Amino acid sequence: MRLFAELQSGLEFGRNGGPRPAIDEDKLDVSQLFLDLKPLDQERVPIAVRIGRQALNYGDGSLVSVRDLNVRRPFDGIKMIVRLQEWRIDAFAVKPVVTTPGFFGDAPDHAQTFWGIWATKTKGQSFVRQLDLYYLGLDRKNAQFDQGTARERRRTLGFRAHETAGNLALLQEGDLQLGTVGSGRLLAWKFADEVSYRLPQVRYHPILELQGAVSSGDENPQNTDLQTFYPLFPSGLYYGDMVFTSGSLNAIVAHPSLGMQLSKNLSLNVDSFFLWRQKTTDGLYSQSGMFLRTGRHRNRATLAQRRM
Repeated sequence: MRLFAELQSGLEFGRNGGPRPAIDEDKLDVSQLFLDLKPLDQERVPIAVRIGRQALNYGDGSLVSVRDLNVRRPFDGIKMIVRLQEWRIDAFAVKPVVTTPGFFGDAPDHAQTFWGIWATKTKGQSFVRQLDLYYLGLDRKNAQFDQGTARERRRTLGFRAHETAGNLALLQEGDLQLGTVGSGRLLAWKFADEVSYRLPQVRYHPILELQGAVSSGDENPQNTDLQTFYPLFPSGLYYGDMVFTSGSLNAIVAHPSLGMQLSKNLSLNVDSFFLWRQKTTDGLYSQSGMFLRTGRHRNRATLAQRRM
C-alpha cells in the first residue's frame, strides 16, 4: 500500500475585482490525500485501486482536467487502474471538490456525481502514437443552460487519436453526448481537429499549425430537448489565455499559429483565435461551462419590464 498527501495554497493580490470564484484563491487546503492498494505480484495482477482525494487528468484536458490555474481542482472518490501491455484503463466514480477561499474548507459537491472509463493505448513507433477511448457519465442536480435550470444526466462517448508521419502531426477528437435534462432528451456533439507541420530545414525551424473545433448548440430554447455540448471538467487554458471569456459550448473555433526558434534561448509564437456561436438560438458560455448570457432576442418592452 501507498499513502500520498499533498497540500495546496493559492493566493491573489491586486486583481481588479478581486479573486475569481474557485480558480484564484484557496488559502490552504488538501489537494490530494489518497491510499493506493496494489497486489504484490504486479506482473500477474496489474491492478491498482486508489481511494480518497485525487487528481484526474486525461487527454489534453478538454473533458477531464485538474484545471491547473491558480487553484487546482481535485475529486473525492475511488479509481481502479489496469495495465494490459500497451493499454492503461482507468475506471472511476468520484465527486468534484468545491473550492472555498479559506482554510481547509474544501468539500465534495453533493450536487454532482461523475464516473467513467478511460482507456489509453500508446505505441511510440507506429503511425497512431496514442489512442484514447472513453465513456464518461455526469449527474448534475442544477444544470443551467439558456433554456433554464434542471437536473441533467449526461453520458459522453468519445475518442482521441494522435498520429505522426515525419514532420506532420495530426490530432482528432470526437464526442457524442446522450441523456436527459429535466423532462427533455439530450443529444449533443463535438469534433476537434489539429494539423501541424515542422520545417526543420528552413531558417528558424518554423512550425505551422491549424486547430479547429465545432460543438453543438441548442436549436430551440423553448423546447425541453437540449443540444448544447457540455465540456464536463475542462482545463482552464486550452483556448489560449482566455479564461471565462469563451467556451467550448455552442462554439466554432479556428486557431491558426506560427512558431519559430529565433535562437538557442529565444522562441516566438504568433497565433490568433476566431470564435463563433454554432447556433445563434443558444446563449454564450464560459470556458468552464458556466452560462453567461442568453442568446434569445428580446424587445425593448421586455427589457424595460425586467428593469422595473
